[in-house]
Amino acid sequence: MKEPINYLPAPELQAYIATYGILEIQENITEPYFSSPLGLSGFILQTTNTQNKVIAKLMEDDFFTDNAVVTGQVTQPVYGQITGEVRSILVFFQPLGMHQLFGTDMATLTNNSASLHNFLGSKKSRIPDGKTHRQ
Repeated sequence: MKEPINYLPAPELQAYIATYGILEIQENITEPYFSSPLGLSGFILQTTNTQNKVIAKLMEDDFFTDNAVVTGQVTQPVYGQITGEVRSILVFFQPLGMHQLFGTDMATLTNNSASLHNFLGSKKSRIPDGKTHRQ
């Protein structure tokens, strides 16, 4: 199973973002996918998905189908397979980070995902400078 290459965020973002990573699967390669239950929410952005074959399941149901999603913490494993060429950016927030930045009711995202476009569309975000910004 291919693992993402993970990085630490800039020091000023570490109170909000735990880690971010890049996952790349080469063309015509199929890799299994498995993620243990996480107490972290995140963003998953597929910048390249040539075959549209990313299968992610949670308790037999599709966990996400969009190319850019926001995910909540999961209490069950997420599993499936990825057929390349796929390039994804993964951002995982500290346990309270997404709530602090976006004012999200995290309970609504537990074991769930949503379109990132819909999530960010009209939400307010509190950038680390302490000011409130509208997108």
